[in-house]
Amino acid sequence: MIHFHIPPVLVATVTFPGVAFKQFTQFSICKIRGVPVRSVQYFQFKYPFGFVEYDKSRADDDLAWLILGPFIVNSMAAAFLGFPSSLRSVYLEGASTYADVLLLWLAIATGMHSIPRRDECQLLREKYKRSVAWIITKITIYPILGFARLLAAGTFFWSDVIYGLSITLITPAMMVHYSI
Repeated sequence: MIHFHIPPVLVATVTFPGVAFKQFTQFSICKIRGVPVRSVQYFQFKYPFGFVEYDKSRADDDLAWLILGPFIVNSMAAAFLGFPSSLRSVYLEGASTYADVLLLWLAIATGMHSIPRRDECQLLREKYKRSVAWIITKITIYPILGFARLLAAGTFFWSDVIYGLSITLITPAMMVHYSI
């Protein structure tokens, strides 16, 4: 069996807007939540391909916002970015323009890089595992975290690409199909 592997730095370079947008979202959440930021790297040619270094927060739920916030916000952004182009290509049978291709590329890249890294998921899981957070907080966070961990664990098997494509192409089509 032949195993096909693309170097992660090449994938990150081709999809750099998604990397930068994730860091921008995380930086914005830090500012909104009042978490001090030490440094921001929107993109670099080594792992991690982008990062936000922030100080430890005093609020218990800041870590959840900083890790799951970009996942939720960027997933919604990918769906909205891809909405017009994916509908045009689905319902007008491929009648797409250069603007559609650009929007789809931005949407797929944003969706791909919305998934938290494995170490972030593990950090959040450990924090809430031993915390005495309200049960409603745990009930809210655990399903989202579980889905994010599943996607993060499957990145070797291209789960990030599949997620980016499905959020961009399938979600808008489902929204139209089930709203009629």
